[in-house]
Amino acid sequence: MIGKIFKRGFSKYILAIDEGTTSCRAVLFNSECRPVEMVQKVHSQITPKPGWVENDPVEIMHNVNYCVNQVVAAAQHKHGVQPKDIVAAGVTNQRETTIPWVRLGLFLEQKDGTAAAQCNCVAGLQNLRTC
Repeated sequence: MIGKIFKRGFSKYILAIDEGTTSCRAVLFNSECRPVEMVQKVHSQITPKPGWVENDPVEIMHNVNYCVNQVVAAAQHKHGVQPKDIVAAGVTNQRETTIPWVRLGLFLEQKDGTAAAQCNCVAGLQNLRTC
């Protein structure tokens, strides 16, 4: 797929967004799959009780926006890359975190096991009135 994008004569950059457990990172790659620019921003780890870990979804959204904007700005300034030169974007995330559409508050993280009951409620495995 990458070869097809570049062979068609399109511009030559791909943006990768890595939203991880402790930080967000945006990396811009050139047509040779080499990193051109990278920006990373750490986000808060909220620990309301021992062994519990939560993240603020609004903070993560802001961090993703910040990293993308900063990596594009740096690439423009240092390498003359224009936003139209970015032909694809990929996103990876921490996978153990989700924001349920019901109003449960902060991100629920699987890694500490505290969200199991809430996740079961969202999945319909329990009666939502008991959650």
